[in-house]
Amino acid sequence: IGFNSSDVPMSAAAIWQLLSSCQALEHPLPENSLLTPLTFKLIVAMDKSYRRAIRDDKSLAYWLSSVCSLLHFTQEECQIISNIADPNVSGVQVDKYNFVQGNSHAENFAKTLQELALNIYAQLVENVQVQLMPLLVNAILREDHSDTHTLSHSAGS
Repeated sequence: IGFNSSDVPMSAAAIWQLLSSCQALEHPLPENSLLTPLTFKLIVAMDKSYRRAIRDDKSLAYWLSSVCSLLHFTQEECQIISNIADPNVSGVQVDKYNFVQGNSHAENFAKTLQELALNIYAQLVENVQVQLMPLLVNAILREDHSDTHTLSHSAGS
């Protein structure tokens, strides 16, 4: 796990180099298939990798970064425009029905990457909730006498 000199995850850079060198996204799709065997295997491998690290937030963040980098490269190289609203206007919007639509191999690959990124992101959110819940419960239920102690001293002054 690491990043190259451009701060791109090494896995994403290596995968993109492989896809570009063999022009994998330009190949015709097999009949009744959304992905070629190569791109399908890449998605399965990334899915397995993130699932192996399901409770390791650092690894999950790395895989989320890798998948998002691949998605960016795919959208940029293949000139794919997503239907997702501008987050600067609407806030964060994650709606799988606004994902890339289309029938080309590159569009199917981009949509699959979007779904994988959403799954990894959801796992990260779940992990944070699990980690924060005991802290929040303790903070809410704990009686804090320091505020009343401070108030009584300032009132007596």
